[in-house]
Amino acid sequence: MMRALQIFHGDKSRATADHFVDYCLGAKKLNAAWIALADGMPAGFAVTRDWMNLVRAKPTRTLDLLYVEEKFRGCSIGTAIVSAIAAHALKQGFLRFDTSAATSNKGANVFYKSLGFEQTKHKSNRYAIDGAAMNRLAEQKDT
Repeated sequence: MMRALQIFHGDKSRATADHFVDYCLGAKKLNAAWIALADGMPAGFAVTRDWMNLVRAKPTRTLDLLYVEEKFRGCSIGTAIVSAIAAHALKQGFLRFDTSAATSNKGANVFYKSLGFEQTKHKSNRYAIDGAAMNRLAEQKDT
């Protein structure tokens, strides 16, 4: 399913099954994986992460990935996954549940809004750094 998600978005993932085991189940756990079954077969999955928004003082669950196999779309599998994640978050004391979708992914944007998610009004952009640039940053000394 991860490969199908990559193809859907035109991405190339380096993640392997071992990464999912290590980072969703193992000692390096940073995320949780959620699997939906239909007739005993995997029909969709989600990956979440938890964090504390210290500005808003709200423990937050973030939905990072959501994918439903094409033949199961429109059968409420996605709704069931997101609903289960929300219910679990509430039981764990989380006060916020967020996600994101590319502007170009119209289906995802309509889907999240249909579930009650509201588009946030961020006044900032998201930034990331990795690879050689991250190494250079880490090596910078105070001047």
